[in-house]
Amino acid sequence: MKKTILLLALFSLIVVLTSCKKAEEITITKYFQAMQHNDKDTMAAMAVEPKAIKFKSFKVVSVDEPVEKGLELPAMEQKLKEIDKQKKEQFNVALDKSDVVEELKDELAETRRRARRAELQKQLETAQAEADKERDNYIALNNWLIQMRKDIDTEKNVIFKSTG
Repeated sequence: MKKTILLLALFSLIVVLTSCKKAEEITITKYFQAMQHNDKDTMAAMAVEPKAIKFKSFKVVSVDEPVEKGLELPAMEQKLKEIDKQKKEQFNVALDKSDVVEELKDELAETRRRARRAELQKQLETAQAEADKERDNYIALNNWLIQMRKDIDTEKNVIFKSTG
């Protein structure tokens, strides 16, 4: 008799403790256990389960065809190749402009006549401005290239996650 009462009390205690848990807590616990054991079937089933929404009324705002978006990755990779090619060309242009500036500086240092020095100084200023402009263009292309690579990596991750 005492054993039966003890078993019933223990069983009722277990029932009470498990029923007092919140449903959300149980769901989250199951999800994290599935993540811990890398159980993709359970995680997928939990993600697909429809959410019960309570509402009083509804109104159809519009009915459109679903928009299908093609893969952007091939176009992005093509654009990356073009930008990389432009970056290499821009690097050569910027290098040539900076070489011109260095040559003008050397020539300015060697020149003794005032008129020639003034003329070289003007040429140096314009060449320096052009070199700075080309260097800024190179930096902009480089930043654009870095951003494009990040976008491609993001797109690859999205494709990987959506295809499993």
